[in-house]
Amino acid sequence: MTIDRVKEEIRRFASSDEPEIICISGALGVGKTYAWKSCISETGSNLGMPRYSYTSLFGLSSLDQVKYAIFESTVPRDRISAEASMSTLADVVGAAEGITRKYAWVTNLVPGLRTYFATATPAFFLTVRNQLICLDDLERKSRGLSIGDVLGLASLLKEEKGCSVSILLNKDTLDGVDKEQFDLYLEKVVDRFLIFDPSPLEASALGAPSDDIWGSLISEFCVYLKIKNIRTISHIRKFCDYIAPYTKNLDEVVKRQIVQTSCLIFWSIKQPNESPSLEFIVEKKGKVLDIDGSAFSEVERRWEELLDNYGFFSMDSLDSAILKGIESGYIDEELFQGEVAKNESAARREGLVRQWHEAVDEFFGTFNGGDKDALYNLYYYFRECAEVVSPGYLNGVIKIVSDLDPDSVSELIDFYMERNADKPADFFDIGNAFIMESEVHEKIVEAFYLKKISFKKEMSIEEVLRKISQNDVWSQDEMAFLSSKDESEYYDTFKSARDVRNIVSGAVRFRNIINPSDEMEKINAAVEGALMRIAEESKLNRLRVRRFGIAIESKETTEDGN
Repeated sequence: MTIDRVKEEIRRFASSDEPEIICISGALGVGKTYAWKSCISETGSNLGMPRYSYTSLFGLSSLDQVKYAIFESTVPRDRISAEASMSTLADVVGAAEGITRKYAWVTNLVPGLRTYFATATPAFFLTVRNQLICLDDLERKSRGLSIGDVLGLASLLKEEKGCSVSILLNKDTLDGVDKEQFDLYLEKVVDRFLIFDPSPLEASALGAPSDDIWGSLISEFCVYLKIKNIRTISHIRKFCDYIAPYTKNLDEVVKRQIVQTSCLIFWSIKQPNESPSLEFIVEKKGKVLDIDGSAFSEVERRWEELLDNYGFFSMDSLDSAILKGIESGYIDEELFQGEVAKNESAARREGLVRQWHEAVDEFFGTFNGGDKDALYNLYYYFRECAEVVSPGYLNGVIKIVSDLDPDSVSELIDFYMERNADKPADFFDIGNAFIMESEVHEKIVEAFYLKKISFKKEMSIEEVLRKISQNDVWSQDEMAFLSSKDESEYYDTFKSARDVRNIVSGAVRFRNIINPSDEMEKINAAVEGALMRIAEESKLNRLRVRRFGIAIESKETTEDGN
């Protein structure tokens, strides 16, 4: 039964002066008590009975305790919004006929003496008549109190004392004798039995009203997960309210992730029998491949499918920060802000990529519209999204513009280079950037080349020689650099290098060139001079140098003990 239908029935029941017993059953946390209390509050002075009592049976173990709890919590109809107190208790006793003088002393009691009331319960219970009574949490009573006793008391209150009684419980948790007694007496005692089963949308409206972005997102994700427990939804709402100050001016994509993850984690923690386990969410989802069907149990495979459809594929660092905040009860502001910043940057980039692809689809996806309008739209999104436009897409755009609006080519390339100025040197490597392009516009080639050479860094002899040894290629810049070094610099490099064979192999590479350039001959002379100096240091070094093809005169070398 929907919330509105149950509330309608509660209002009818509460405003009637005819004694009646209703029973409302619903799962834990779905909002039975909330709905009841809100309806009673709305009814107020229009209550059908002159007095009202709300009693939770949680922990009560005898009928005497129940009777006294009803008496103690009774308030007059015109004070229904007030908490039961010594003042309302005095009003109740003072209004009772035939007992006022005998027990008038009760109006002078102080709260500290309430423990002595149990001995006078039968007398106090005489004042309970012609009133609306709610007995909540029937399934949470203590063992000493039987379901049969409670339902029998409800019948007595209706038939002998002219009271209307509402019993709230979760009947699905009853078992054994309690279930047998409830099923036995339900039809005999209860006039109307209502099932309180709100839809996830109704539960979200109660637990997290969608009057802001957070409420709307909580409702969306709770409805998808079919969360109907208002306590769980309220926990999610309170956490989002707590976290909101740390999320000002965030992209909506990041806010969605925060709420999506919060709903999932609270659901797992608060309702573990209905949701994927926290262990699965944190340790397995997105981290374990169930290739042969052995990694996941049947239940876990259902969880996997649920979370995939929910749009949750794995825990990232922001999700972990949210989990830590939920488990610890507080947010590590520095950690959280750092993760939010990273995710916001990624979300912004993702949004730009999406916008750019939509713009390209729109440009090619219609035969309507003129060149001017189509180009204006393409230019707009090109400028908005330039930082995420790949070099390949840049080349494609420039090809189009070259045909339709050639005067704008240089301007667009310059704008692109400016917006991507902070990209690393590899981004501007023409060989890599346009590997899938058969032809690259000459102005793009020029712009990328000039940007690439602006990244020149301080070269070292060892670094350049190792590269030549490994790849057997060199650039003109590297040739100029090596030819500028003298014999002493090569000597120092060879003596200090840890990987001598690779370094020297690169250094002697130019000796095999048939027609060496002037730069190569300078390099060969300096390298050979350095190696001859090393060979003269010892017989062992002479053998080592000869391995690189250097001809050494056969003369004795003076050695210091070698």
